[in-house]
Amino acid sequence: MIGAERGMPPVTAADIAAKNGPGSMHAVGSPGQVVEKLLHQHEVLGHQRAMLQLAVGPVGHRDVMRTIELLGTEVAPVVRTEAATESVRNMGDTGNAAAPNGGGSHSHA
Repeated sequence: MIGAERGMPPVTAADIAAKNGPGSMHAVGSPGQVVEKLLHQHEVLGHQRAMLQLAVGPVGHRDVMRTIELLGTEVAPVVRTEAATESVRNMGDTGNAAAPNGGGSHSHA
């Protein structure tokens, strides 16, 4: 593996957990946790798209395909709905479709 060839230690679950706090860019966990992270990032950044890296290291094809399925069926629909709702709320607050910083807030069930 490239990391090992370059003298990097293997990534552990503890490493990922330490880098997955509220302010990090990592979106790791259950579909609900990924939704929360993406909505938080949208609130802070006001971005319209997110790029995700699905496999780091030796991740099996079946696992990557399951991740893609969960993103499409459980994560993306919720993020789209919540982000659109936030944009509508921001129109009432600022007169714009979205505040530059994403403004507003969103509710979490």
